[in-house]
Amino acid sequence: MRTNKQLIQDISEEEVSSNLDDFEIYDIPLWRMIRFQVRLSYLKTKTNFTNKSVPLKINLVQVLKWFAISMIEILKLLLSRKHNTTCFFAFPRLENRNGIYFDKFTDPLINSYQFSGDVIILQRSLGGNYLSPRRNENLVYKTDALLYFSKFISLVLFPVILFLNIKTIRDFELKVQKIYGSEIKIKRSISNALTATKLSVIFYKLIFRVSNVKRIFVVNKDIFISQIIAAKQLGITVYEFQHGATSGPTALYTGSYNSKVDPDYFLTFGSFWVNKHFGVPHNRILNLGWAYKQEQTSDTNIVDHRILCISSPSITSKILDIVVKLARLYRLYSFILRLHPQEQLTASQSKRIATLQNVKVETVNFNLNESLSLTTTVIGDKSTVLFEALSLDKQVLLLNLDELKRTYSKEEKELFTIVNNYKDFETLLSHKDDKGSKSNDIYSNFDKSLFKDILND
Repeated sequence: MRTNKQLIQDISEEEVSSNLDDFEIYDIPLWRMIRFQVRLSYLKTKTNFTNKSVPLKINLVQVLKWFAISMIEILKLLLSRKHNTTCFFAFPRLENRNGIYFDKFTDPLINSYQFSGDVIILQRSLGGNYLSPRRNENLVYKTDALLYFSKFISLVLFPVILFLNIKTIRDFELKVQKIYGSEIKIKRSISNALTATKLSVIFYKLIFRVSNVKRIFVVNKDIFISQIIAAKQLGITVYEFQHGATSGPTALYTGSYNSKVDPDYFLTFGSFWVNKHFGVPHNRILNLGWAYKQEQTSDTNIVDHRILCISSPSITSKILDIVVKLARLYRLYSFILRLHPQEQLTASQSKRIATLQNVKVETVNFNLNESLSLTTTVIGDKSTVLFEALSLDKQVLLLNLDELKRTYSKEEKELFTIVNNYKDFETLLSHKDDKGSKSNDIYSNFDKSLFKDILND
C-alpha cells in the first residue's frame, strides 16, 4: 500500500500539471480555499487517514456571547490609533500553564522583544469558545464576529456569486473531478467559500488600513487564507510560523507556490527544518528559532519508570494495541498515553485501558512541557512532540511494531532509537544513547537579530 506521503506527492503533481492554481475569481485562488479538505477526504478513502476524531461541539449561547463581545472589540480596534503595527494571528488552540492560557508560537516571541510600534493579536475562537485568563490579553482582539458574519452572509449571496461566475466554477469543478473523481461536487461549496472569503478580505483590508498594519504573522496559513489575501492585496508582508514537524510531503503544504495566498516568508523552529517541504521557495525560508525554548522547564521532578506515549488521530487504535501489549509485558513501568487535542478514545478503548493499572490517559489540559519534564522516555510515531522531546534531551523511541511497522527516513534513523520487537524494549530503555546531541538544530535559540531585521524591513 502506498503511504500518505507518496499519495500526496503524486496527487500534488497532478494538481500542478492541471493548473488548478490558475483558477481565480475576484483575485482569489479557488483551489487554495478547498485544497486541504479535498486532500484529507482523498487520503481517508485511500488509507483511512484522519486528522481528527473529536466531534465538533458548538454551544450556541457561547457563540452568540462571543460574537457580541468580538463585535465590540473590533469596533474599539477600528476607533483606536495605531502606528507601525505588527499584527499576529494566533493559533486557535492555546496551551495552559499554571491556569494561564497562551499561544506557544506567538506569545513567548511577543514578550521577548521590545517593539517600536504597536502590537495587536487577532484571535479566533476554538469551537466558538475563548479561553481566559490569557497571556497578553491586553493586546487581543477577538475576531469571531467577522468570521460568523461572513459565513452567514455567504449563505444568502453564494447563489448570486455562482450565477455570475458559473463558467469558471464549472470548468474548475471539471478539472478537480479529473483528478479526484466525478463524485466530487464542489460548485456549491466553492461558491460559498468564495463569497465568505471575499467578504472577509474586505473586512481585514479595512482593519489593516485603519490600524496601520505593516506586517502580519500567522500560524497555519490554511486557517488564515482571507487574512493573507487581504494583506497581499495591500502590499503588507506576510510571515508564517512553523507549527509542526514537516519532513516530507503533507496535505497542508505540498504544492506549487502561489504568491497571492502563500506567505512571503516561512519562519522555522530551527535549521533542521529549512527544507523544500513547506511549499515556499528555499530562499524565503528563514530559521527564526523557538522563542518558547527559553521558557521550557527543566527536569526537576522525574518520575521513575514513567513512559510518555504520544498518540494522534491517525494511529489511535494502532498505538493503543502496542501500549497495551507493552503494559502487560513490563508491569513495573507506567505508560502515560497522551492524546492529540483533536483525538479521543472510543468507549471500548477506554474500557480496555481501565483494566490495566499501569496505563493512564493524560488530559491534554495538562501542559505538555510539564509532562515532558516528568519523564525520561517518550515513545510514539510521526509526531511533533517526539522532536520536542528530543530537543529536551529525552530518550525517544519510535515504535516499529505491529501495524506501525514502516520504512524510516535517514533523518529518523539518525535522530531516534527504533524499537523493532517487544523483547528488546526494556533493553533499549536502559541504554541511554547520545542521539539527543544531534537535535540541537531542531529548536534553535530565538534569533532576535533576525527578528529585528524582519520588523525593520
